[in-house]
Amino acid sequence: MSAARWAVLGAVALVFAPALGGEFVWDDVILIRDNPAVHGLGAAWGAAWGDFFGSAAGQPQGGYLRPVPTLLNGLTWAAVAADPLVYHLQNLALHLGAVALLMAVAGRLGASGLAAAAAGAVFGLHPRQVEAVAFISGRTDLLAAVGVLGATWLHLRARRGGGPWTVVAAWAALVFGALSKEVALL
Repeated sequence: MSAARWAVLGAVALVFAPALGGEFVWDDVILIRDNPAVHGLGAAWGAAWGDFFGSAAGQPQGGYLRPVPTLLNGLTWAAVAADPLVYHLQNLALHLGAVALLMAVAGRLGASGLAAAAAGAVFGLHPRQVEAVAFISGRTDLLAAVGVLGATWLHLRARRGGGPWTVVAAWAALVFGALSKEVALL
């Protein structure tokens, strides 16, 4: 990876670092902190295949199937319980992964190293990203982005002789994204 791309990742990490000190807010409280359905892997596995919002006690059914974030929340709870720092670190890591994948996709599409870095900077530093990164429950968007961008990169690689397993991996990445948030299918 070029120095320009590393600089973009460093800038994104620096800009979003203040979010690491955040607490559980809004949906984080009902979906994670106060939701026994994600307080451990066994519970999360059962909740993962039900309604995303309906797994939280007292919440109406929302009609969303999002097993990937539910399982990630359960795994994280099993490891560190209610430490919001770890959840925020995960969101930042997911965002950095999405930015790196976007720059890799741009490069695969023929963009120069500088153009790919510029695309990564615009995407990674855009104010619209604040909610997804700083709001723990925004990880659904981050997971979907990683899935879609990973699928795109793998698809482009497969078109240039990546082999049949690259195609399978591209489909798996797309399914990962779709099981994170429905927008991955748009």
